[in-house]
Amino acid sequence: AIAETGFHPAAKRRRVALAGQDDLLGYENALLSEINPLLQFINALLKFFGGRDALPPQKIRLGDLLIQQGLLTEEQLKSALEQQKLTGRKLGRVFVDSGFVTEEGISQALARQLRIPFVDLRDFKPQPELLKLLNEAQARRYRALVIGEEGGMLRVGLADPTDLQVYDDVSRIVRREIDIVVVTESQLLSVVDRVYR
Repeated sequence: AIAETGFHPAAKRRRVALAGQDDLLGYENALLSEINPLLQFINALLKFFGGRDALPPQKIRLGDLLIQQGLLTEEQLKSALEQQKLTGRKLGRVFVDSGFVTEEGISQALARQLRIPFVDLRDFKPQPELLKLLNEAQARRYRALVIGEEGGMLRVGLADPTDLQVYDDVSRIVRREIDIVVVTESQLLSVVDRVYR
């Protein structure tokens, strides 16, 4: 776990909170550049020996990721960041609302980067005994849905698979080891509207 190795980004950010926003951003970027290759290497070993991912999510700069994968231009990112400052909306939502990239495109890009599956929930068949592990309020708050069980692990769909706090909270609530997959927020909320009624 990241916390056990002393590399938890949240802990690092707290220790430099007084250094100023610019210094913090530079520190965070440098830290992520060191941590992400290490996480990918460890995860590759875990997948080789255990056949599955076993690490929590990684912090990802969404704009940079979409540019790297050819889904966004520098000009579009700059425009979206300006809109984000004015409206306070999440950057991913700005991308989608501006027509720069689709919601599914963002989810699939995250799945490729994290090397975890993307799951289309349009044909999702709920299992009541698993759904009840998260109540409706929790599913909406965390944008999370228990969609299956495999190899003794719960498969949990997350709209934001990079959110460490959501990963930790959901693991604590279900009291099981979880294997995350990426889902779109709109499909997840549509399923929640349907299955919790």
